[in-house]
Amino acid sequence: MISRRQSDTLLLPVELRGEVMTLQQVAKYLNCHYSTAFRLVHSGTLPAFRLGGDWRFRRSDIEQWIADRQVQAARKSVRRTVRRKLAPR
Repeated sequence: MISRRQSDTLLLPVELRGEVMTLQQVAKYLNCHYSTAFRLVHSGTLPAFRLGGDWRFRRSDIEQWIADRQVQAARKSVRRTVRRKLAPR
């Protein structure tokens, strides 16, 4: 017997089965706790959409979100390095 969530996934077209993820799948993909992913969604930080009563995520949106965060982290690192080098001694 398959669960409701599994049956929902089976109803998606084949090309979208790997593209649309549940909150639990996103938490696993990001290697974080379910409640952390839930908190990111509710704060508007993590891109998501509602389908019925459940949150859904496009894999491409999550990958772009990760890439954007990597760029932001790199910029902060460069700023810190520049500040240290320019700081008066």
